[in-house]
Amino acid sequence: MFARQVLVLVESIPDHPQAGRIVPEMETPELRERILGNYRIIYRLKKDAVEIVTIIHGARLLQES
Repeated sequence: MFARQVLVLVESIPDHPQAGRIVPEMETPELRERILGNYRIIYRLKKDAVEIVTIIHGARLLQES
């Protein structure tokens, strides 16, 4: 099930937060992503936490808002 896969990946991010690549559209070191199938799980590194920013289809670019 896709939702379970997302949950497992998201729960693993704090163990190795630097493992995700820097989001190419933003080029900001604290904004990273992990890929799951056709989806991008984009997260922000904070001092004491990891914040999930969005989960979007891989064909879409992240737009700054």
